[in-house]
Amino acid sequence: MKLSLVLATAVFSCLIGPLKAQVLTPEPELSLFISEPKLILEKEAHYCLINFELKNNTLDEIEFRTWSCSWQGYFSINKMELKIVAPFCDKNFPETKNLAGQEVWKRSIKLKLNPGYSLPIAFKLGMDFIRVLHEEKLSDSGVIIWSNELTIVKQ
Repeated sequence: MKLSLVLATAVFSCLIGPLKAQVLTPEPELSLFISEPKLILEKEAHYCLINFELKNNTLDEIEFRTWSCSWQGYFSINKMELKIVAPFCDKNFPETKNLAGQEVWKRSIKLKLNPGYSLPIAFKLGMDFIRVLHEEKLSDSGVIIWSNELTIVKQ
């Protein structure tokens, strides 16, 4: 009886393979996704336009701090070959954005490629996310949320 049980277990294991426990990682509260790099030439300088999406992966509303026109200051790039370009801004004031559960905040951002760059350039966009908590004083810095990696290639 024991021998037939051992043989049945061995045959079953060979047929379906070893059983593995599936490890589930929780989805982050917020995610940053970048896409669609587009190279452009302006006044003999090279730029790249990218789109990004900040998604609230929860069902709860999240409030965060930004600026009316210099919101690019909350972003950084992990490559020295790229620099975030902020447009001219003459009336800048702090804002609080509400991001409903599952909502996506979409923007485009312009990056300048430093002279002497070489393609391809793989990079990530980081956002200094400063959550607004009504019972606490606003801080100058929050949690850096990094995007997926994107590669700029010759077009």
